[in-house]
Amino acid sequence: RQRQMCIRDRISTEFGYNKLHIEHDGISVIDADCRDHICMSQGKVSKAGVPIVCLPHKLTVEIEGGDIDA
Repeated sequence: RQRQMCIRDRISTEFGYNKLHIEHDGISVIDADCRDHICMSQGKVSKAGVPIVCLPHKLTVEIEGGDIDA
């Protein structure tokens, strides 16, 4: 059985923080201190060119290159 990699990373700026959950099959925002939490409700992204955006924090997360194969 292959072990799956999972990374949690917190991005903090002067505008606030976003906590990312990075897996072999996609990336998502799992916590943020913005007031609307739209970045969290976008769910997991696994296709190149599909961004996760947090406007209050001026943050864009996007997969570069090809899509992630699950």
